[in-house]
Amino acid sequence: MKNKASILIELDHEIIAKNTIEDRVNLIASYIRKYTGTERCTIFAYKEKTNQLQSIYSDNIPMLTLNSNTGLVGYAFHKRETVLENDTASSKYFYKGIDQKSGYKTKSVLAVPILNAQMKRLGAIQLLNKPNGFNEWDQKFIESLSEFLIPLIESQVPSKTKNKPSSTIDNISPEEKLDIYLKDKKLYLMEDEYAYYKILEMRRDYFIGADKCYLLDELPKMIPIFYHAMNNEFISIPMYVKIDRNANGIFIRQSQDDADLSYHGLEKED
Repeated sequence: MKNKASILIELDHEIIAKNTIEDRVNLIASYIRKYTGTERCTIFAYKEKTNQLQSIYSDNIPMLTLNSNTGLVGYAFHKRETVLENDTASSKYFYKGIDQKSGYKTKSVLAVPILNAQMKRLGAIQLLNKPNGFNEWDQKFIESLSEFLIPLIESQVPSKTKNKPSSTIDNISPEEKLDIYLKDKKLYLMEDEYAYYKILEMRRDYFIGADKCYLLDELPKMIPIFYHAMNNEFISIPMYVKIDRNANGIFIRQSQDDADLSYHGLEKED
């Protein structure tokens, strides 16, 4: 097999000859399939307005739209970290529900976030079921190849979200402040297939959906907060939540009887 650098140079030359974004994405996907031998490849772009991952390439299957915190690909997206799992049957993080609904059996997963130079999340690449499993070469190759998707996805972002000033904490939006705060926080992939952050110092173990964090700003909003009931069912109750001015945590009103919102942090990485 060619070495990684020569493959990427070859792709760089070929991509210039393609005139449309769709053609360029399809070319990138063809390189992924050819050099990893994966059974399925999906390329997602992040839709900020809806907090969803939407497929821009999905191996000729219908377009996929997922909550941005769904499954291993959502975990990789929110953590900004590659997830390589070659034994989904024994993985505590893998959600089996999608396979059960579709009839497809996922044995191995490689999920890589697409990040620009400022570490802003733009989307993710998800590969499924490589014979004999994914390896470090696959991971490094896809991480390098993801850089070709950055300008393609950024070109589709509405101009009002581009080139925001980011020199100081006071010049960025509440959502971006919260994103900075979340970088070192622990993320859990729960039984319902979604990724959550644990809220500290509340009367029970409450969690907030990773995608819900992107909806928060400095005005209180009613959003679902999740917890395990006695029957181990993961259910939600609505609470008022906002971020604080410096995005060092969140404020929550735990019940309608509470007069004020109380301050809470999220669990940090070990």
